[in-house]
Amino acid sequence: MKKKKLVISSDCIKYSCSDTDSFKLEDIYLFIKNKTIFKMFRKYDEVGIEEPTLMFIQYIFYKSLIAFFLSSRKSYFFDNKDTRQITIFFIFKQGWIWIYDLLRAPFMRLVVKRRLKKISHFNPETRTEGGISPIYIRQELFLGIKSGGSIGHMSGVINALLKKGLPPVFFSTDYIPEVSDEVKTNIVLPNNKFWNSEFDLILNFNQKVCSDIVSCIGEERPKFIYQRFGLGNFSGSQLAEKWNIPYIMEYNGSSINSRKMWSNSKTIKYEALFWEIIKTEANCANLIVVVSKPLKEELIELGVEKTKILVNPNGVDPEKYNPNITGDELIKKHSLENKTIIGFIGTFGVWHGVENLLEAYILLLKRNPDYRNTTKLMLIGDGKLMFQVKNRIEEENISDNVIVTGLVPQNEGPKYLSCCDILCAPTKPNPDGSRFFGSPTKLFEYMAMGKAIVSSDIEQQGEILEHQKDAILTKPGDVPALAEGISHLLEDSLLRDTLGRNARKKVIENYTWEKHTQKILDSLIQLQN
Repeated sequence: MKKKKLVISSDCIKYSCSDTDSFKLEDIYLFIKNKTIFKMFRKYDEVGIEEPTLMFIQYIFYKSLIAFFLSSRKSYFFDNKDTRQITIFFIFKQGWIWIYDLLRAPFMRLVVKRRLKKISHFNPETRTEGGISPIYIRQELFLGIKSGGSIGHMSGVINALLKKGLPPVFFSTDYIPEVSDEVKTNIVLPNNKFWNSEFDLILNFNQKVCSDIVSCIGEERPKFIYQRFGLGNFSGSQLAEKWNIPYIMEYNGSSINSRKMWSNSKTIKYEALFWEIIKTEANCANLIVVVSKPLKEELIELGVEKTKILVNPNGVDPEKYNPNITGDELIKKHSLENKTIIGFIGTFGVWHGVENLLEAYILLLKRNPDYRNTTKLMLIGDGKLMFQVKNRIEEENISDNVIVTGLVPQNEGPKYLSCCDILCAPTKPNPDGSRFFGSPTKLFEYMAMGKAIVSSDIEQQGEILEHQKDAILTKPGDVPALAEGISHLLEDSLLRDTLGRNARKKVIENYTWEKHTQKILDSLIQLQN
């Protein structure tokens, strides 16, 4: 039966109904790859592609072609405010812009290289602090993110700066949940160039970020620049030099190695240029904040001076995440009464190990059939592995025992975690053998909730947590060991309580966002002196 409508959206559940299909964009790319897309030619009367904003639509030409190909009557982009029709004229116009961008991209890259050469001569030691307010820059082109570790990190640092009397002027490509209403978010978006070429777009965006920030700030001299570094970002060093103020670079990884590892590619476009940007920015920064030791070592190998690198693990707001939070309505909704709940929260990334957790739970149910009546597994989140997870649940016929919530808003996370008795962080080793460089915010959120934790004994997770004192540590990637760790806690409620209390005590003493931010400010002062 022909359905009238197709919605391409990151939230498929919201739009699926009897006369409407809903797919993620990744699903459509998969249909193209396996050529099943041809069976869908003009299948729908209407095709809509949801975007976070119509002010900036990445890959607009390609998306327009897809929507037009699938629709027999009308196709359009839409956000929460408006729609933008896709017509033949619109597609031809975007095709011309795409060709024009291809022609001017080499000249743009030459300009970028000249700017980098100029930046490389900057001397960070001559800079002095300016006025009261620092500038916080987030120019990554990931829009529409409502929850996850990056949200917790950004809002945690921004709100902590505010509490310390340093209200930041926040520049971002999108509004970030949980950032205090007292902090104004200034939206910065790309101009209309290079929307169909991700890497050219990233490079070209730097100058737009700089010009927008300068226009907004005016003659005022900020206290310092704090930039959450992303692939190809170099606006922070340019602005620091313009105002002669300190530059703090938050480095969460190169993105280069991650992209290659998870896409099974040997290289990425403009890789040498992106590495050059990382080295240039790091050398121009007064202070570099990294969340783990492997990231510090990565920068040292690039020739960065180790004395200006601060290893500063992620943190948590212990007031937002605390044992007194209750999720009574969720317990009732999901029939969790009188059950022991095993939980996980995350974006279902390849490294998160959510599929291993599911396999461990399946193993537990097979070993002890009574667990079907006494336990449930709650998987909070969504992401790349969701399709695989749902398929396994159906294959094993355990849908009554596994709750898959989908993405939940950041401020709802604590309520969901409060429903759980055991929380899992089954992080997997990197497939290429490289060290795991993350500092999972979920770990600190689990600790702050005062819950028993089962965690992979991998890098920072194994350094922060102590086996049998504030968590159960298991061998990374070992499904039977993970199952055994969970089983141990299922059978010992007293141990669960003890581990949870100890974990919360440790996180309050060492890993709050206020302590995290104070370390940054103290390190900056120390380096300047």
